[in-house]
Amino acid sequence: MGSASPPCARIRPLTGWRVGLTAHRRADEQAELLRRRGATVVFGSVVRTLPFGDDRPLRDATEALLAKPPDLVIATTGIGIRSWFGAAESWGLDRELTRALSPARRAARGPKARAALAAVGLPSHLDEPSERLDNLADGLVAGGVAGMRIALQLYGEALPSVIGQLRDAGAEVVAVPVYRWTAAEDLGPATRLVRDLLAGQLDAVTFTSAAAVRSFAGLADEIGVGTELRAALSSSAVTACIGPVTAEMAAAVGFERRCVPERGRLGLLVRALSTHLHDRHRHLRIAGREVVVHGASVWSGDDHVVLTDLERLLFAALAERPAAVVSRRALRQRIWGQQCGESAIDSAVSRLRRVLQPVDLTVDTVHRRGWTLGASEVECTFLADPLGALAG
Repeated sequence: MGSASPPCARIRPLTGWRVGLTAHRRADEQAELLRRRGATVVFGSVVRTLPFGDDRPLRDATEALLAKPPDLVIATTGIGIRSWFGAAESWGLDRELTRALSPARRAARGPKARAALAAVGLPSHLDEPSERLDNLADGLVAGGVAGMRIALQLYGEALPSVIGQLRDAGAEVVAVPVYRWTAAEDLGPATRLVRDLLAGQLDAVTFTSAAAVRSFAGLADEIGVGTELRAALSSSAVTACIGPVTAEMAAAVGFERRCVPERGRLGLLVRALSTHLHDRHRHLRIAGREVVVHGASVWSGDDHVVLTDLERLLFAALAERPAAVVSRRALRQRIWGQQCGESAIDSAVSRLRRVLQPVDLTVDTVHRRGWTLGASEVECTFLADPLGALAG
């Protein structure tokens, strides 16, 4: 403990925490960002982003806009604009599409869509920094869209409310369906993700689209554990959402414990989750020394141990109120259920006692009553700075 900095300041912010990923697109990139900060990552994609297998709807919309160019173009996603122009290039229509859209006013739902427009030579005139399409649509309607022909790039969903709002305001809307959300080819990993959550083996689940949130909740409902999943994501585990639209869907399906960055960026999502989970660590004091409990890892100075899932559940029960006695019956009910024998509980406590020896934490036996963790809880004196100490 020679360093002047608090012991928790030297621990990577996601060390000891286990995070589930539901993303399909850029899942490896997200996993790498999480692992760099110390997380254990579990994959469980629920949806995937696909181009339309039959590109006829996209080509029909494109040709309609070439025949009668729009007055306004609404770009909703960067990948959508890039995919649209990529498809047009494959048809030999990219230059015609650029010419048709060039005279129109162009509105972008956030910086990714704005950058994609600029990349194809069509810089935007209006940007919505909140990245909320409803805010963008409200502003356009307030400014007047009656009599306008609007090209609206869809992003995986039909967007009936936005299309209806624009049409009710007197606009003609041409929907441009570039890609679609569909269920993952194999839902086995996502189902295991649900089971891990219910078993207390995940600390967070990340979502990069509202469609993924809706599908994850739907999957839990289909296998009969929807209520339990919502309870887990409202108490012990956190729903990490890439932006406000995804967070609103999480709220709508009943995931009450959420963290969300101010802007929808993968790096900012990881940073927000890092801050949220790091702030949940605990400090215990024993014999004048501080021990840090950081997810499934327990640290004493530079020494640390990593607990298995069962060891972590057992440790959490003992550490919930350090120095309080926890009975065999309480442990059985909380962790194993009534079918567990006394010898199994005794063996698990003995293993935990051995595992904790390198960090000098003791599990003491209280005769005929149970066990107690030989420590007391103290407050953390370190204020986590997501732009500084948590940047690693």
